[in-house]
Amino acid sequence: MDVETPESPKERKVRSDKGTKRVYKKKPYNPKEDPETSAIVARMFQAIRKLIEMKKLKSFYAFTSKYGINPGNFHYIEKHADTAALPVLYLHLLVKDYKVSAHWLLTGLGEMIMP
Repeated sequence: MDVETPESPKERKVRSDKGTKRVYKKKPYNPKEDPETSAIVARMFQAIRKLIEMKKLKSFYAFTSKYGINPGNFHYIEKHADTAALPVLYLHLLVKDYKVSAHWLLTGLGEMIMP
């Protein structure tokens, strides 16, 4: 039978019939520390810029006002891509309404805009 003994938050000792062993806790996943998260945010804004260039959107403000998105929050996400939470809804809107490739948004591979 295993019995835990109190240790530091990063490790704990477990005693069993076979002796004592150290078990290290894994650090919980934090999406704000994942470099791929900021890359996805950057690709989202790159896609919006491309849609503006292609005249499918007038501006960032046109995108935010069309969907009732607070422009200040949208701007904050762009400036703080490494720490801001990106609502999946924004990606969904680009994929559904503007034919931006979901695969490209998430991985950066393939074509940005679907035919």
